[in-house]
Amino acid sequence: MTFGISLPDKDTVLSGLKDIVKGTSRKSKLFYVSLLGVLLGAYAVIRILFEGHGAVTNTSNLVPWGIQITTYVYLVLISTGCTFINFFGYTFYKEEYAPFGTRLLFLGIFTALIGMIALSTELGRVDRMIYFILSPQPKSPMWWMSVWYSLYVTLIIIEFINHKRGKHSEKVMWLAFIVAIITHSTLGSLFGMVEQRPYYYSALLPIYFLLIAFLSGAAVATIVVSTHYYKSDEDFQKHVRPFRNSIRIGLGLAILTTFWRLIEGVYAQADGYEIFRLAFFNTLWFGLIFSLVIPFIVTFFIRCQKCMIGISLFIMLTQFKTRHDLVMGGFQIPVFKAYSTPDIVSYTPSHVEFFVVIASISLVVLLYLLADKTGLLPEEDKHEH
Repeated sequence: MTFGISLPDKDTVLSGLKDIVKGTSRKSKLFYVSLLGVLLGAYAVIRILFEGHGAVTNTSNLVPWGIQITTYVYLVLISTGCTFINFFGYTFYKEEYAPFGTRLLFLGIFTALIGMIALSTELGRVDRMIYFILSPQPKSPMWWMSVWYSLYVTLIIIEFINHKRGKHSEKVMWLAFIVAIITHSTLGSLFGMVEQRPYYYSALLPIYFLLIAFLSGAAVATIVVSTHYYKSDEDFQKHVRPFRNSIRIGLGLAILTTFWRLIEGVYAQADGYEIFRLAFFNTLWFGLIFSLVIPFIVTFFIRCQKCMIGISLFIMLTQFKTRHDLVMGGFQIPVFKAYSTPDIVSYTPSHVEFFVVIASISLVVLLYLLADKTGLLPEEDKHEH
């Protein structure tokens, strides 16, 4: 069953696999590095399953969410960002964006699915997720998150199929865009509604998640566009300009929301808000200046392909760190204090948890490389730089 998709033939697939496995190019090296990362993840999952989550991770009653939650949030926001860029690309700069639309949707699908895999390594009893269908709880934002997430993934898969069939549908694109906003603002509300955790509690957080998603999607799109061959520098500038502008817009909006979230937290005097003062210099220098302001300024001066790839990768790396700071910041001040409870809670992921992170990102890269080399992604874009 192909849904009318023109799938690559057997010879194309075998030839592509042979090129990437036996080749000596940077892509082949990246393939093996990604494969190693996936194997490390398999080792981590086996240990979690057979030894138990509590035995191999450094989470506890004081820090119940580990770096796998960070990975989940990070990847699903990238997925949302890819959907946003797909929408704005077809709406405002179709000529420059259209050749890369299928690739962005492919990444949007698999970052969403692999984000769920990362989350499942933290949940323990994944089988009980079926109860969101068997025992619905409409009063719970987490239940709604499950509903919207299922619909969101379904829609971007349909949109990807339409792209492969050469039948772009504006109705599906609009629906996917709207559901993406609902889905991932609901994810932000899961944090923002937790009144007991002042570092999370904010009506700004659902909007903040959407803005960070847009920034992440713009960075990923710029990497995809910049890794292709262009006949001249002018040709490259023509194609990359809208994506570079998207990065600037995303950085500008992220600077604004990060700054005001920090200032409001620092000036609040209620119990628990001291976390904003404790994290002030980290948020100011790393979360704001280093990861947002500096890249914003740099984008006005860089032009070459390697530089665009570099600044986009820099944004992706720093955004992972800031997502981790956000998730962990909510647990640094204990809610329930006893004689033996520390004033400030610290958390360092175990090597098993790190392997899950490495495997999740490696799996996205691995699947993209395989799809590109085996002809699943558009042929006209396969001339890599």
